[in-house]
Amino acid sequence: IEKSYGSMNAYLEQEIELTEDDIIQLKELLLE
Repeated sequence: IEKSYGSMNAYLEQEIELTEDDIIQLKELLLE
């Protein structure tokens, strides 16, 4: 799970311009 999560995180950082708050919200959703 950590590996795929890291890949998704890298994808989000590269492909989508998000604020830190947006990224935090996405991480919280993924952890639920």
